[in-house]
Amino acid sequence: MAVLRLNPAFVQRNEALYKLGIIFAKTGHLDEAINFFHNALLGNTVSISRKLDILFKITNCHIEKKDYEKAEKTLTLATSIDENNYKAYLYEGWIHYCTKSYDKA
Repeated sequence: MAVLRLNPAFVQRNEALYKLGIIFAKTGHLDEAINFFHNALLGNTVSISRKLDILFKITNCHIEKKDYEKAEKTLTLATSIDENNYKAYLYEGWIHYCTKSYDKA
């Protein structure tokens, strides 16, 4: 697992962690990516749109790992923030498709 220590006072800390999460996700290191994404959510400077984006990235990582239960839990958290976000419905449909619940998809 990647270990990175950033100064908590670093203004762009959450953004740096988010970008590292993207890099790890793109290179197939999904557990590390999820860890960085979760750390990017910490703090009170993260905007609502960025929180949703991070949660969707986490959802996607769980889908790639075929951990659909965790993907659904993360998606539920995203919809609790904004229940009208279309991406949530796209991911929900994709989860149902991947689990062969075609009638729900």
